[in-house]
Amino acid sequence: MEINSTVLLFPGGVREAYHGKNEEYKIFWPEKVDFVKMATLMDAIIVPFAAIGMAETVDIVLDTNEMLQLPLAKELLQQLNSRIPQARMGGNETFFPPLAVPSVKGPARNYFLFQQPYDTRLLNIYNKTECKQAYQHIRGEVESGLEELLALREKDQSFLPRFTYERLNGKQAPTAALI
Repeated sequence: MEINSTVLLFPGGVREAYHGKNEEYKIFWPEKVDFVKMATLMDAIIVPFAAIGMAETVDIVLDTNEMLQLPLAKELLQQLNSRIPQARMGGNETFFPPLAVPSVKGPARNYFLFQQPYDTRLLNIYNKTECKQAYQHIRGEVESGLEELLALREKDQSFLPRFTYERLNGKQAPTAALI
């Protein structure tokens, strides 16, 4: 960030990426506002975004917690995990993915929504209340983005009707409008 680079940061980290069964599109952000403070220190602009679709591309056979319940796998997975540096100070994240197979429904359509940028140059890094409010605002933007995309997907065509339309008409099928 010091050399004006773009950084993609997932505050939910591995826990969010390697979610368990029935945890699609849940937010697992830590209570600490450290990423907002770091962005403020670097005068960064935070662009909250939401994405859906990838979770439906695979079916989770065993999530991380279920794998840790298997007698033979538990010790091996714990040993592998102990060799991986933790991203958070004092953290104990589990860095292995769930056991998943490609979805029988085929690939899912992906949706992305970028929200309004948040300029951290306006924040006082030493004001805990300001940082907490910024954190809550940014988290709220991600959560509302997820809700909007999930509602949009409900109105949108599934793969087969879309594919048929595009093959018959030689052009892209209409897409539901954002709320």
